Amino acid sequence: MKKTIIAIIAVILIIPFVLGACVTAKIREATSGNGKNDTAVQEQTEKQTEKETESETETESVPEAASAENLVMVVTSLMYSYNRLQFVDAASLDVDEEVVYWDEDGYAYCPVTDPEFQSIGDIWAYLYDTFTTDGANAIFPDLANLGLDDGPYTYIVVDEEDYPKGLYSIQVGNGFSLYSLNGSIQISDKTDTSFTAVCDCEYFGIDTTLTLKVVKDEGKWKINAIDYGEFGGEEEAGGEEAGGYEESDDYEGYDEEEEF
Repeated sequence: MKKTIIAIIAVILIIPFVLGACVTAKIREATSGNGKNDTAVQEQTEKQTEKETESETETESVPEAASAENLVMVVTSLMYSYNRLQFVDAASLDVDEEVVYWDEDGYAYCPVTDPEFQSIGDIWAYLYDTFTTDGANAIFPDLANLGLDDGPYTYIVVDEEDYPKGLYSIQVGNGFSLYSLNGSIQISDKTDTSFTAVCDCEYFGIDTTLTLKVVKDEGKWKINAIDYGEFGGEEEAGGEEAGGYEESDDYEGYDEEEEF
């Protein structure tokens, strides 16, 4: 009888340990399973992150030329700068007419008062921010070669005691063209580094089109060639035509009261 009682007590004492071992095993199994799942989830997350990163990189590397809307804004800005340079090329910047400097060849110059252009360097900076080097030489050769070829020059720098020092403009007017955008800008032939823009313009009251060949130069869009259509040929890099306009029978002149 005593042995039976002892055996029962032993079984009762062992049962908790057995149950505990079983629970522990289940916990370990469950934990081990979750670990595998966590690893799988982590691997999947990493793959998804890599795909998203690749997608973002591809989006960021899409050529600027892919956005026609952006290029229209680029062309609008270039056309403004082009017309501004026409004004500069024609020696039409504001000057102080009360001060006149005569060079050795008998040409009269007055100090430029336009704050945007106070040196030849300012003119070149504006020119080469708008045109490629070859485009500038073809379309605005006088500005591109200031001080580099035979004069007279449209602009000179005066550094003499009896005169205000700075940029002076010749007092001989030159012909110039103004093309005002008055319609659509059609973008075509887009690549990473170039595109063509056909612009509806008004040329001294006449509706016409101007075609720009634009290229990426030193990380910036610049004009490399201009096709004037009915008002002249194509002025481009290496071309023989110079800037200015070719008068047509319909030319009505420039309104001097219009400010640019």
